[in-house]
Amino acid sequence: MIRDTLEGMQQDPASTGETTFEQRQITVRTAPKYVPFLVLGGLIGLAVAAVSAFGFPNPQSLSNPARSYDPSTVFGFLAVLFAGVGVVLGAIAALILDRIGRKRSRIATVQALSPEENRAAAQAEQDDDA
Repeated sequence: MIRDTLEGMQQDPASTGETTFEQRQITVRTAPKYVPFLVLGGLIGLAVAAVSAFGFPNPQSLSNPARSYDPSTVFGFLAVLFAGVGVVLGAIAALILDRIGRKRSRIATVQALSPEENRAAAQAEQDDDA
């Protein structure tokens, strides 16, 4: 009795002519790409540093030129500071958008294609590329 059950379980569906395809449920959601947010935050930080360093006159250079800093030196210091802050703010913005995307996620049911359908889909994709 047990042997018959095991033999029935070991039968390949393709050899019997039956094909069964499993349906699964997946979660579909949008997710932001983090690298563009980080790069954009860093670039905005560099722009703010440039405006801060070169856009305003140095009040110390008018009163005592010996104790003033060169604007490019000030830009270097501010660039490190503001670019780091910009990258952190870009990451926070990406995380917020990721949380929003998770709340708007949907559940979809998918099913694998049969070998014939898979070949037809691949052929249609090749025809679209041509």
